[in-house]
Amino acid sequence: MLSMPGKDTNTVMLRVEVPETLRNRLKAQSARMQITMGELVEKLIDEPITLRELEIETLKRLQKQE
Repeated sequence: MLSMPGKDTNTVMLRVEVPETLRNRLKAQSARMQITMGELVEKLIDEPITLRELEIETLKRLQKQE
């Protein structure tokens, strides 16, 4: 798990340039999941799942809710 400021662990701040298409996918996915982009990136780092798998899983769940 990524550490958060103010917690009892070391923190690391990263600045990464990503292609706009990837940024847009991350932004859209975080909106669908109703979490921040930072929380989404943390989830992708912590769990063995790709962004594409997460997108498909979330879209299926949203379709069932309709």
